[in-house]
Amino acid sequence: MDPEVTIDQPLTLRGYCEAAFSKHSKSWPPSESALADEFISYFHFKEFVTLDYLQNLCQKLEMTIRIEELPKGIRGYNHAYGNKREIVVGTAGPRATVLGSQEHTLLHELREQIEYEFRKSGHPVAGPYDQEDRAETFASSVRSVASMKGLETLVGDISEIKSGWARFGAILLMVIMFLGYSFTCIALPQWEDKL
Repeated sequence: MDPEVTIDQPLTLRGYCEAAFSKHSKSWPPSESALADEFISYFHFKEFVTLDYLQNLCQKLEMTIRIEELPKGIRGYNHAYGNKREIVVGTAGPRATVLGSQEHTLLHELREQIEYEFRKSGHPVAGPYDQEDRAETFASSVRSVASMKGLETLVGDISEIKSGWARFGAILLMVIMFLGYSFTCIALPQWEDKL
């Protein structure tokens, strides 16, 4: 079961952009991995990134998320009109069955919404020719960094196992799962057009 996203104060995409600009203004624009680190910190990620967790976060950010069948070749899209924002993530095709693909797509589209906020504030990060690549890198980076947070939690839980063999088995399973998950974080952007 996914933990509920807890937001102590009303956190917004605009607030995130302001925090990122404040921290990185001297070396603007920052890398996508720096933006991902700031995203994880600002929105208090503590676990692996799951679709339910991201949907919950987007709901708290007053964004509509829809998951529906999309035409072949379209994995997702986003749009904003006034104060309304929506992200649509596709369900059809073999790509949707790859571990983390929908989460990756949602983060990609969310990064494009973040860029919209950066531009509104006069501090664009991406140019017209690198926005897609930057959104891909951001999505992979968020998933990778968040998985490290989830790994910390698992290590703490495993350390409480009394039996040596059970602890060894749990560690081995955790390492295999973590390597598989990490591989999808890194490889998914390379594979997605081939699926």
